[in-house]
Amino acid sequence: MEGDHEITLGADKGYDNKGFVEICRQMNTIPHVAQNKGPHRQSSVSDEIAATEGYKTSIRRRKRIEQVFGWMKLSACLRQVKIRGKEAVSGLFTLACSAFNLVRMSRLMAVTA
Repeated sequence: MEGDHEITLGADKGYDNKGFVEICRQMNTIPHVAQNKGPHRQSSVSDEIAATEGYKTSIRRRKRIEQVFGWMKLSACLRQVKIRGKEAVSGLFTLACSAFNLVRMSRLMAVTA
């Protein structure tokens, strides 16, 4: 039925703090935040949430998106843009996205050929 789905929010491990997770819960949103577990650190995202299939899917998709931005920073020279203005930067970003898609398409076509 419409409106019966769960709302989730994916985010980097920098958002793994009690305040952000609590606000998500107050908004009836399930936080799919990457757990920031390290020495002397406990994640605010419960292990119960992290064990769900939806959480695992969110983390995989977030990683895929991060790979695209990493490629753009390294290969498309977007780590520090040399132009100014919203329209110019937007155009540069669109060009970088197009270049990534062309590279990806050529690799996909090579696999199928």
